[in-house]
Amino acid sequence: MDFLMTGLHVPSDRIQLLLGSHGPATCLDHTFERILKPTRTQIVESLSSLANNGAIDSGDQIMVFYSGHGTSYRCNDDFTTTKIASTGSIQAICPLDRDSAISPPPIKIRDISGREISVILSEIVESRVPA
Repeated sequence: MDFLMTGLHVPSDRIQLLLGSHGPATCLDHTFERILKPTRTQIVESLSSLANNGAIDSGDQIMVFYSGHGTSYRCNDDFTTTKIASTGSIQAICPLDRDSAISPPPIKIRDISGREISVILSEIVESRVPA
């Protein structure tokens, strides 16, 4: 945090923290508008909000840092075809609420795949290109 705020002069209102229960206490030395839990919803919404944030101008730098758990899945675990889509693996990050259930009805909360993150990052890039 000190590097961003002191070294790069990023105002605290331009930093969004998503911290689990073991978030570093040094981050809490500064005042932030809000600190969210790194749930699937919060991670996806925080990233997606960068695409339509009016405070971010075209050409502004955006930094996303993730320090957490990741996993991978064999494609044939999720795809039943024998075509190219069912080969290789899918990388994913593990949100805090992974494998928990939303009810009713019980719906398992899934990890966030690299493909999903790639789509969100592409939307951010496209929204920042000057018209």
